[in-house]
Amino acid sequence: AHPVPPTDDSGGNWMCQCGNEVPATKSRCGKCHHWKGGKRKGGWKIKMTEKTDDVDDGIAWDQDWSCCGELIPAAKKRCGS
Repeated sequence: AHPVPPTDDSGGNWMCQCGNEVPATKSRCGKCHHWKGGKRKGGWKIKMTEKTDDVDDGIAWDQDWSCCGELIPAAKKRCGS
């Protein structure tokens, strides 16, 4: 008789270091945002584009703005919600 390999009841899910069980289809924990295996896979980089003053992108970067019913200071670029 051949030995039977152990079965994986989690369906390939992995346990994050915070204790959260993460679906196998995800490479990052939704609770603490740690990457599977500790580090994110490389291979891609976001190239920063040079912003020139003569380009009108329609955004008033020096003015406060509203999102989700709250006033957000101009210094912030994300609402956080």
